[in-house]
Amino acid sequence: ARQFAKRSGKGGKKRGTEQATRGPGSGSPGQFIARLERVHKALPGGRVLLDDVSLQLLAGAKVGVIGPNGAGKSTLLRLLAGVDTEYDGQVWRAGGLRIGMLDQEPSIDDDRSVIDNVMDGVPEQRDALAAFARVNAQIEAVAAASSAPAVAGFTEEPDLDELISEQAVLTEKIDALGCWNLDVHIKTAMSALNCPPAEAMPDVLSGGQRR
Repeated sequence: ARQFAKRSGKGGKKRGTEQATRGPGSGSPGQFIARLERVHKALPGGRVLLDDVSLQLLAGAKVGVIGPNGAGKSTLLRLLAGVDTEYDGQVWRAGGLRIGMLDQEPSIDDDRSVIDNVMDGVPEQRDALAAFARVNAQIEAVAAASSAPAVAGFTEEPDLDELISEQAVLTEKIDALGCWNLDVHIKTAMSALNCPPAEAMPDVLSGGQRR
């Protein structure tokens, strides 16, 4: 971070606005990728967390946010990530910037297994692989139906050429995402982090295990 400053004077505040512009700051080292300008953030009860705060972040920088509990560290990160939109001032992020954030208290679906909840962190890759598996199953079903003896009645089958075309598109997408071995990579990471068993249900986990 180039600066983490607190300016005096609160006059002329406007409702929080966000900007995302392409150009300088898109990610090259030494360029700005995010900026807060005179941001003011207060809780519903009136307690002020951030008061007229301005800062800029450089691409490639490693920044630690240090402060006592309740000082607004998580709030600052949520503002930078675009998760929190209730503030005064201005937040800018470079166009095309992708931001990932791990909340202190992650949102977990107790009706789905640990692995299913973890996969929510990579939805694009997960959905692409699921769609590929679905199309392959449909292609196998069409091929099996075409080789089976004819029976009375009529059942509309998906068009094989369309399925093959969709399969090719999904193959290119998965290649670009580099996620053919997603399940292995996820389970390897879970093991390294000492996560609960993949098929365990969240409602039986302790608070530490849920985090």
